[in-house]
Amino acid sequence: MSAEVEYLAPEPIFAPHKAQMTPAFSRQEKDVFEPYKELYRREADARARASLIKDKILPDIFNFWHRQGITPLTGEQWGECIMQIVKYIQNTWRPHKQSQKLRNLLKVTVRDVVKRSMAGEIQEEIKSLLGVDDLADSARDAFAQYNVAVKNVINALTPEEETRLRRTAAEWTEQGNPAEVQQE
Repeated sequence: MSAEVEYLAPEPIFAPHKAQMTPAFSRQEKDVFEPYKELYRREADARARASLIKDKILPDIFNFWHRQGITPLTGEQWGECIMQIVKYIQNTWRPHKQSQKLRNLLKVTVRDVVKRSMAGEIQEEIKSLLGVDDLADSARDAFAQYNVAVKNVINALTPEEETRLRRTAAEWTEQGNPAEVQQE
């Protein structure tokens, strides 16, 4: 007569931590993860971080559990266990700094370059749109026509000027905001 064996995950994995209601790992289990923490945090690429978890961390923790005599889990339980490990790592091991490519969230467009470097042309276009010689008296109307004026200035550019402005936009994207625009 064969006895049914119940396969359970190790208790510490699913025991809620007192200060929070998320699953926590035992100190011994965290000691298995820790050697990979700095390597994980230095990786800027999400695929490289996923590979580190899959190829190094998961085998090490599963081998640890095997050495501890923890019984194997069923397929569904393994999936849940893996998700708990991944969630723990992603939520507690944030990368130090992201790569320049990921960190550079500033996306400068031709429109931005025109706004910063062609203010005189934009003002002249607004005057033309409003039919006035001085914008001081019609500031409210000028503001309403600003985007139209920028668009008209961009449409009036020659292909060479537009190419030059696209290159400038790419350079500004790489360099980040100029000092006068950056926040402290």
